[in-house]
Amino acid sequence: MSSKPKQNNAFYRMLRHLLLSVAAVFFCAACETRDEHPNILLITLDTVRADHVGCYGGREGITPAIDALASRGTRFARAVAPSPITLPSHVSMLTGQYPVRHGARDNSVYFLSDEAVTLAEVLKDNGYKTGASVASIVLSHRFGVEQGFDFFGEGKLVVEDGQEKQ
Repeated sequence: MSSKPKQNNAFYRMLRHLLLSVAAVFFCAACETRDEHPNILLITLDTVRADHVGCYGGREGITPAIDALASRGTRFARAVAPSPITLPSHVSMLTGQYPVRHGARDNSVYFLSDEAVTLAEVLKDNGYKTGASVASIVLSHRFGVEQGFDFFGEGKLVVEDGQEKQ
């Protein structure tokens, strides 16, 4: 369980549903079994047009792994980014808030507040193991986006339970 105190139940339920809805726009649920904790995989690709991904109409064979996940899970045909900039958009996906609310405006001077409740924290509080692997420097743990993940890997750096490991 997260160490953060939960706000009133109605607010927490609304926030959980909002966060899960935001994630649903971007994930493929590739689960073989239908238990109470289906696998959730959120894939984000920076500066990639949808029509360059096979399952969205791109040439076959370019994205076979993503295409396979989409064929077994849920693929959403319409998603709108709240910002044309990587960090603000990802913070919005992780918190369910617009940039004007969470404060990330660009890819530089910003740190996700500990008071923010992230999708990873909501999932963790509901029995999920959470992990992330990022390749973009603007999604580094320096910006606080690792909040709530059990595992957070960026390049060769790994952050587990808030501790950097090499």
